[in-house]
Amino acid sequence: MFLKAHIARLCSSAIVWSYATTFLRFGGVLLVLPVVLRSVPTAELGLFYFFQTLNVVTSLIDAGVGPTVYRSVSYAFAGAQSLKEKGYEVETTKEEASPNAGLLARIVGTYSRFYLLGAGVLLFVFLVICSPFVWHLTEQINNPASGRGVWILLAGAGAFNFAGSLWNSVLAGLNRIREQQRVQLVSIAIGYLVTIVALLLGWGLWALAVSTVIQAFLSRELARRISHSYLFYLGVDLKKLSFDSGLFATLWPSAWRSGLVSAGVSAYLSIPVFYTSSFTNLDQAASVGLAMQIALTVGQVASVVILVKGPLFGILRVSGEIGKLHKIFYQRLVIATFLSLAGSIGVLMMGNWFIHDLIRSKTHLPSLGVLALILLFVALDNLQANFRGLAISANQMGFWKIIAFGGGGVVVASFFALKSGMLLFFCVLILVKLIIIDLPIVAFGAKTLCP
Repeated sequence: MFLKAHIARLCSSAIVWSYATTFLRFGGVLLVLPVVLRSVPTAELGLFYFFQTLNVVTSLIDAGVGPTVYRSVSYAFAGAQSLKEKGYEVETTKEEASPNAGLLARIVGTYSRFYLLGAGVLLFVFLVICSPFVWHLTEQINNPASGRGVWILLAGAGAFNFAGSLWNSVLAGLNRIREQQRVQLVSIAIGYLVTIVALLLGWGLWALAVSTVIQAFLSRELARRISHSYLFYLGVDLKKLSFDSGLFATLWPSAWRSGLVSAGVSAYLSIPVFYTSSFTNLDQAASVGLAMQIALTVGQVASVVILVKGPLFGILRVSGEIGKLHKIFYQRLVIATFLSLAGSIGVLMMGNWFIHDLIRSKTHLPSLGVLALILLFVALDNLQANFRGLAISANQMGFWKIIAFGGGGVVVASFFALKSGMLLFFCVLILVKLIIIDLPIVAFGAKTLCP
């Protein structure tokens, strides 16, 4: 009986499902990648990777809107009567405020239209602007028509799925992290299964395309159905949704700032690989890139304990429970820091054995000193990201200037240090970024916990 109750408790835990999804996402690569490398010709695989890079357009459009939607939904779910361009309204009219169904309907109606319009823009960009270059690029493979067919499929499916991107953000805003992670887990697992089966059947490049489409469709559709059921339960009339221009105008400043922050973070995290590939050699770039990928994985696993509580932060703010938020955040931060430290030590002690001796990878890890600095670089950014998330949960986006202008200083300083070797390059990169980006943002986020 005790065991059964313990298993039931674990199955209902958002953090358990989040870790399961994280490990499946990265562990599945070890199962799928060998099949891909044996089944898909190099040129076709390179073409598919190129297609994936074009999805950056999708990410840029959604980078600021997604966080804005889920934060706004969490405020409305906590009972907020209105949304503000900056900050949030504390609900004090009732001891236990009920969700604001009217505001939820306005958010869903407004952003469902936004995502639908964005899907049309994406389809135009993919098929009209990108296709001429794709047609030229596919001439390098044995069957150009097949590559072009794959592109048309991915372009259409990408636009279609973007139209439904709203629902994952809605689930997060309703604090349904467990359901959100279940959706991701099921979608990823089925995507891996389709990839392997289709490759074994000899579908080649089409196997990768079809599995990508199916995985994205499942993620969208399952999230939509679950969101609809919860919204209906909360009293939201999903048949009478409309675009609210006033609400959109209120939320747009926060959205574009969030998008700029996401773009800036992606840019400075790309500096090590971009600089080494551009100004040293591809072997060194591959070594640094492998170390960065491992370090980012350690950081993502460590951050799960805080990320699963992200939507709750907004709810606690609107409810006026800053003390409870303060306690939860710092307790989780201690756990995340310990996991990050333990993972980094594990990589330093066993990374070379695992990569070189066990897997026998052709790409080697960098020297122990450089590897340690890369792990430190990513760990510090991970710490900063947690405080950045605190500020975002308070709808305080003033730190975008720190990343926008501080990022320029990091780019310039690290560029001049590159000629002095990789050790000095990473030392300068870490120190400059710590002083002009990390510490100011940590202070900015911590202030939002003050009453």
